[in-house]
Amino acid sequence: MKRRVCRMLIIFVFLITFSGCYVKSEIIDELSIIRAIGYDIDGMDKKIRITVTFPTFTEQISEQMLEQVSLSAVGETPRAVINHLNNRSQKPLVTGQLRVALFGEPLAKEGLEPYILPLYRDPTVGNRILMAVVEDGQAYDILKGTVGTGEQVGVYIPDFLDQNQTHGQVPRTNLHEYLFSMYSDVRDPVLPIIKTLGDENIEIAGLALFSRDKMVDQLSLEQSFYLKLMRKRSDHSFQEFYVEEIKQKWPVVIEVLKSNIHKKYTEKGDTKTVKYKLDIVTTIFDTTSSVNLYTGNDIEKIEKAVKEDIEERCKELLYHFQELKIDPVGAGEIYRSKHRDWNVESWENEIYQSLQFEVEADVRISQTGAIE
Repeated sequence: MKRRVCRMLIIFVFLITFSGCYVKSEIIDELSIIRAIGYDIDGMDKKIRITVTFPTFTEQISEQMLEQVSLSAVGETPRAVINHLNNRSQKPLVTGQLRVALFGEPLAKEGLEPYILPLYRDPTVGNRILMAVVEDGQAYDILKGTVGTGEQVGVYIPDFLDQNQTHGQVPRTNLHEYLFSMYSDVRDPVLPIIKTLGDENIEIAGLALFSRDKMVDQLSLEQSFYLKLMRKRSDHSFQEFYVEEIKQKWPVVIEVLKSNIHKKYTEKGDTKTVKYKLDIVTTIFDTTSSVNLYTGNDIEKIEKAVKEDIEERCKELLYHFQELKIDPVGAGEIYRSKHRDWNVESWENEIYQSLQFEVEADVRISQTGAIE
């Protein structure tokens, strides 16, 4: 009996040891690890240009130097272009550390689906990679150059985008959120727009608006701030407002410490309304010396001016989106949650086009500076 038990145990250990999956291992130094990728339309024949950047070590006398390498190729399909790039690379190209994807504006207007789906299907690519549209230019021009203080493009641009989405005026988005909105019946995607300043600098230029996967319009940075408030909770973003009186106009820069959004759908007869209630806690970051921040009178004037401005500008944007037949704010989400007989065609062609919008902002200034 003991012999039989020992035999079964040996067989069990053998099966466990040799039935595992084979995992292919690769040496990092023998790979070209892509950090950034760019897509453009090349020439009149509408072929696709793909540009990739990756770091590499080069021998400099007695030490190694980390340098950036950029490769670019043109072809009919993304997969064919990647094959061309591999033929030109000293080491195999891999995407396991891809952090950002850039798209030229002409290509964004044609549609991004054929280019982002291969990224999403690639198991080595994370779905949190950042994306952006290059205004009036090509992704090639940015990825082939140097930016900032000479830091590698594949490192600088993701940090640059992340910082501006966290502390700036554009809403946060990535590959996963873009695809979710693109295939959603009740929301359309957005992407930040970047542009070059001279030879080595870039800046956020605004926000690209999409109808499914095609860019149809863009917002300024100022308009992006209001959209950011209406999409989801946000904090640590800055915006300049003006407080008008009979004889003067005060500039005031506020920082949004915290904001919450509440959406409500109502029906009265044939009138359908979506109301956005914004609760915003702010601090005064900067203003002119003529404003007295030690009395409640000027503080109340600033709160009132900011409230009225936010309500007016948000409402203007909502009706602008309605004219474009896009819904980046997600008004369809609140409508669908209230109706079991949801129908996409009815929503897009009839209901959304007749929808009314209301915006109410509750603005509270909790701080007026470190001295206080």
